[in-house]
Amino acid sequence: MKALDADQMAAARSAAARVLVLAGPGSGKTRTLAARIEHLVRDRAVPAERILAATFTRRATRELQGRLYDRLGTPARTLKTGTFHALAVQALRQHGPRVGLPVDFVILGRDGRKALVEESLVAAGLDPRGPPGVSSARFLDAPFTDSKMVL
Repeated sequence: MKALDADQMAAARSAAARVLVLAGPGSGKTRTLAARIEHLVRDRAVPAERILAATFTRRATRELQGRLYDRLGTPARTLKTGTFHALAVQALRQHGPRVGLPVDFVILGRDGRKALVEESLVAAGLDPRGPPGVSSARFLDAPFTDSKMVL
């Protein structure tokens, strides 16, 4: 486990079942996570298929997968890795029907979200252009959190 500072080493070698590594960009989160997984598989005999590693970006996921394959070889292929978003979507597709969510649900992009909000406002008898004094672009194009603030 080269190139880890004391805090990173503590996270990589922690006896805790779960470890959350929060740090700024370029601080070594992916390197720490890779070292942690390597430690679990090699030193603690944790089966790779029992490990879930979530990252914030697809780039970090690819980097993590590459590092793990370099360190662990074939067992790295059985790890469950992905972005928080991708892992959540996977879980919802697999288990969503248990709570009434169809497996073919759709996550709306900007245009789909705009159309749905517009349709809902019209169905509720409201002006889809938004309240007086608020531009329709800001009202309908903003993320939901901004749209809620406008309402």
